Amino acid sequence: MPLEEWMKTISHREYRTRLEWLNRQWNNPSLVCHYLMMVGAEVRRVLSKKPNEIQLDDLRLKFGEEASVKEPKTPAGKQAKADRAKMGWLGAVGRVIHKVISREEAEAEAEAQVKSQEETNGRR
Repeated sequence: MPLEEWMKTISHREYRTRLEWLNRQWNNPSLVCHYLMMVGAEVRRVLSKKPNEIQLDDLRLKFGEEASVKEPKTPAGKQAKADRAKMGWLGAVGRVIHKVISREEAEAEAEAQVKSQEETNGRR
């Protein structure tokens, strides 16, 4: 059944009920999910230097409100957050480097540009 038809057949109350049911289902792993987490934990323990630190709950997928992860408020965490923000802005805006030059250097550079434009126009 297409999504549009399905949405026409249910009421808002049914829709909210199904969403709540999905949230509860997703955050409660089934038996198969527990077996997969156990296999994943064992593989991770074999490959880890500190196998006793790996818990089964580390591999549980979290959905909804449980999924939000807060970074610790340490100086390293704050610096990492600042570095990510800086990289985001540099990626979006680009890196701009300002060079401080004297007035004479600016005039000489402008004259050089004018000469190169005149030469280019004279060749055409």
